[in-house]
Amino acid sequence: MANIPDFLAHLPVYGTLPVPFFTAVDPITQRPNFRAHDPQKHAKAVNDHLCGICGRTLDYWLAIIVGPTELSKRTTYMPAMHERCALYSLQACPFLA
Repeated sequence: MANIPDFLAHLPVYGTLPVPFFTAVDPITQRPNFRAHDPQKHAKAVNDHLCGICGRTLDYWLAIIVGPTELSKRTTYMPAMHERCALYSLQACPFLA
C-alpha cells in the first residue's frame, strides 16, 4: 500500500501499515499483533461508539467487514468502522485482502 491516508495519520505505524485502534500490542516489544484484538480497546470501541480502525467517534453510518462465515452466522468479532476506514483496511490489510 502506498501512503497512509490523512484520516489515519494519527495512528502508530508498524512497517508501512497504520496500527488499527483495536489491535493488540505486545507490552514488552511494542510490536502489534494484527491478528489479535486488545480486549479493552475493543470494548471501548463498542461501548463508546468508536471506529475500530481510527478510534474516533462513529457517525450515523458505519461499516462492518464480514466474511462468508460471519455472514451466515449473522455475527462478527470486528468492531464497526467508518466506511473510509473499512475501504482502506480492505485494500491495505493482508489478512482481509
